[in-house]
Amino acid sequence: MVVGQNEDNEDNIETEKEDTGSDGEEDGDDMKVEKHRIGDYDCPEFVFSKTDEKRIDRPWRRGVIVKLLGRRIGYKALENRLKQMWVRKGVISIIDL
Repeated sequence: MVVGQNEDNEDNIETEKEDTGSDGEEDGDDMKVEKHRIGDYDCPEFVFSKTDEKRIDRPWRRGVIVKLLGRRIGYKALENRLKQMWVRKGVISIIDL
């Protein structure tokens, strides 16, 4: 997974404003657990509020998942190639899934 970040901090300021709206308290009441039965197994389904979904999704908002097709390439070689391609787009962080 490749996560990008702009060099200017406009996005960071926006997310900090969103963070301060929750008064620093964690809303545990917004998550519901619904129990479903699939075959012989009980399967819980976690249902989050829209604000919790946005908070959870925020770190990966600008993420890209890269799947290699064809020949194999090592992790470091892929990392170097992606950093060369996106050097002007800002700072990127590469995570091996």
